[in-house]
Amino acid sequence: MRLARHMILAGTIAAGVIIASLSFISLELAMICTGMFALAGVAYGEARRRQFWEQAASFKFKNLKDEQADLKLSMSDHRREMIVMKNDINKTVQIMDHMLQKRDERSEEPFIHKAARAPQPFETTSMPRAIKPQSPAPKPKRAVVQSDTSEEEFNHISDTVVKELLRLSLSQDRIDAFIQPIVRLPQRQTRMYEVFARIRAKPGLYMPASRYMKVAEQDNLDKKIDHLLLMHCLKTIVENARKQADAAPFMINITEDTLSNGPFMKRLLAFVSNNRQLAERLIFEIRQSEFEDMAPALLEILRGLGKLGCSFSLDHVTDLSMDIQELQDFKIRFVKIDRELLMAEHKDNQAFAKILRLKSSLEANGIGVIVQKIESEEQLRALLDFDIRNAQGYLFGKPGLEGAYKKGQRVRRSSPDDMREQFA
Repeated sequence: MRLARHMILAGTIAAGVIIASLSFISLELAMICTGMFALAGVAYGEARRRQFWEQAASFKFKNLKDEQADLKLSMSDHRREMIVMKNDINKTVQIMDHMLQKRDERSEEPFIHKAARAPQPFETTSMPRAIKPQSPAPKPKRAVVQSDTSEEEFNHISDTVVKELLRLSLSQDRIDAFIQPIVRLPQRQTRMYEVFARIRAKPGLYMPASRYMKVAEQDNLDKKIDHLLLMHCLKTIVENARKQADAAPFMINITEDTLSNGPFMKRLLAFVSNNRQLAERLIFEIRQSEFEDMAPALLEILRGLGKLGCSFSLDHVTDLSMDIQELQDFKIRFVKIDRELLMAEHKDNQAFAKILRLKSSLEANGIGVIVQKIESEEQLRALLDFDIRNAQGYLFGKPGLEGAYKKGQRVRRSSPDDMREQFA
């Protein structure tokens, strides 16, 4: 804006000098030149006015599209909830009918037997006092699967044991995909899911990433974990697409090492190219530090995935000075910011105003801001000044086995073996 004002001022001064010089030569020539400059000024003003109008219209269309997507997602959630409620009611009615039928059979059974048998001597109609009614058989206990396990439960395990457990889990494909919802505020409706890897220590018990990730990085096992998790995620998206045409997108972490794996990325690009309808549901999450220092060859891979319909999200954001145009060029649709970083910026008025301007600019250009690690209602209330639209954290749902947040519709457990046929 400041540069444009300087250019207009310089052009006005130059026009005045030219007209003044021509007036000494010919008055008619000076008047003609004045008219030409006036027409040029009117044309420039009209172009600027049209540019501002196009920007405003584009902003309104983006908001309308976003609201339409939210409305569609809300209607889909309500439709699924209605189906689940209907199924639950039908099951309850069937159970009640079965119980009533059993009760009627038990009440009629003594009279049937009594009428059918011949009278016996010394037979009594009363129940012997020594016979006690049998207690119902105990119901079998259901296996409880913990949605997420605290790191304290694995603190007593040494790194050597964790390393061996990792190698065994990788060799036997004992890595499961956990998902955590990302919600839209203030309705708290699920907008998408983030996929995490969890190592299965034993049935129903999973090792959190905070306990095994450092050990995995030391032995370069994190690359294989990311590889298997990505195949789990792709399989989950395929299964969801078969069951639900409007299933929520999935956010999956992708590292620079995975992008550097040439053979795998070629197969991934081929898979996405052959399943273009699934690409819109796949959001790759990249660390901000890796994105800023990424080699040009890897950036071209990101650009190729973006052209096929995939989108991206920046994670572990520490630098709030972002190039919005660059984010748009690489199809980055979301930026994830930790709650602690926002609260630290909230203490300084200038920093608070700066982050509000950044948030407004990102959202005006179609880039959503997701505030993560919100664990309580008190923490959410402390962030009201930031007008948060997307949030993630234990307050809205802990990471659980895939399908845990789809009411009444359990997603089939995915297996990496199912995807290897497509990546062979």
